[in-house]
This record gives sequence, C-alpha cells and structure tokens, in this order.
Amino acid sequence: MAPGEKLTDSEAPVKGDPAPILDYPALYDDKMISPARAEAYLVAALTHAQSEEISSAYAYGEQPQNPGFGVHFHNESKIYCPFVFTARQGQSRGSRAFDLQAAF
Repeated sequence: MAPGEKLTDSEAPVKGDPAPILDYPALYDDKMISPARAEAYLVAALTHAQSEEISSAYAYGEQPQNPGFGVHFHNESKIYCPFVFTARQGQSRGSRAFDLQAAF
C-alpha cells in the first residue's frame, strides 16, 4: 500500500516509466544457484515484465544480513523480499529461517 492508503480505499494504480530492463545474469554456477545469483536473476525478471507500476527493482547486495531483493513502485509503496529458506530439488528446506545454503 502507498503511504497514507487504507485497506478500504479503492485501488488506483499509479503508472510511470517502467524500470530499465536489466540483462539476465547467469543463474547457475556448476549446476548450483547461490543466493546472490538468485537475487540478480529475479530482479532482471521483474524489469523484463516492464510493468508501468514498478519504478525500480534491486538486489540487496553482496553482504546483506539476509539476501533478497526489493521493489519500489510509482505510488511510493515498497516490497521487501528477503530469502527465508533455500533448498535444492528433492531436498527439504532448512529447519531455521534465514539459515540459507551457500548454493542450492
């Protein structure tokens, strides 16, 4: 929700120029994905959507406490998407939130 907006308010999307398209980075390194590669790939996917409501998308970066990405919208609302669990195909997720594998 945008600042000052209430759940009972009708939605009025605010549109503007879409976020600049970012090239898709390599996702796999030796058949594995790291949290940093996942961040960059998901940010690129959001920019490729070319949504007129998204003003920017960004990866948290190299050394965040919790890897993930964020999205800013033209209506000034924001979404924060930290990675909580990771798992390879056929593997169960970890038992503790934010205790991420180095590669999955």
